[in-house]
Amino acid sequence: PDDAADLRRRCPCVAERAAYDRGLVGRLVKAHGGFAAALGQPRSTLSKALRSSPGDARGADTSAGSPGETPEGVVTWCDQEYPPRLRELFDPPPALFLRGRLWPVMLRGLRERPTVAVVGARHPSPYGLEMAWLLGAGLARAGVNVVSGMALGIDAQAHAGALEGLDLHAPGEGLPDAPVVLAGVLGAGVRLAVPRTNEELFGAIARRGVLLSEYGWSLPPYPWRFPARNRLIAALSDAVVIVEGRATSGALHTAAFALDLGRDVLAVPGEAGRPLSAGPHRLLRDGAHLCESPGDVLALLPAGPWSVPEAATSRAGSA
Repeated sequence: PDDAADLRRRCPCVAERAAYDRGLVGRLVKAHGGFAAALGQPRSTLSKALRSSPGDARGADTSAGSPGETPEGVVTWCDQEYPPRLRELFDPPPALFLRGRLWPVMLRGLRERPTVAVVGARHPSPYGLEMAWLLGAGLARAGVNVVSGMALGIDAQAHAGALEGLDLHAPGEGLPDAPVVLAGVLGAGVRLAVPRTNEELFGAIARRGVLLSEYGWSLPPYPWRFPARNRLIAALSDAVVIVEGRATSGALHTAAFALDLGRDVLAVPGEAGRPLSAGPHRLLRDGAHLCESPGDVLALLPAGPWSVPEAATSRAGSA
């Protein structure tokens, strides 16, 4: 490549193909010993690898078109703004597509504040909804970033609580230049609300936080894109909390990615014998940390100006 600008231009091209070919980045990494080495291959070598990808990129949308009401942007693997923790992945996203009123500032917050993912069942119990709300509200109020996959159920409820907790957090407390970030990591393009029933929440996170995806602007969801995005949720986080989930829950995939990356995994205990308790209880048996309140999460985070106000730990509010 001629220069850094040329490397940067290559990233969206690789992202365009990878959006239709789950294994593309991994194959490039294996073939060349790392993503940086793969990206730096002669143009003909990289072009041949992309052409041979079995993915169908027809209709792929990786160029920033008309942004509409919410500012959008692209951050590539080569950029300083790229979340450094994502580079720890074996197959890091070549580019991130972002939607949010202040997305550059939000990326700074993801770098400088601790981040916790709260994920779990799409069809939780009232107890699970209450716990997700409590955790989201308590963590955001304490000054901790909250990440989820924006799915129905636990993910959405955690962010609903975090939005309320954000209103109670003292602006600029502890780290005045790094806002508390509410981040949604998507399995589709950032211009889509998937599921559509969460459209209002998507809008709120775009205004108060950031939505990010490795799948362009308007690409529809494919089934494999949701498990793949779980690795980004885990990588961005210091800790991952599982709130309810069956034995085959996708949230357990997020926990497995977190363990592989050396992140802390916590699980909220449920009623014995209930299907929704199977996932968290398996994690607890395997050594996950017990989580009964935001304070249990904070105890595992790096030292800093984070504390849970008493009001945020006493009750979860209405689910």
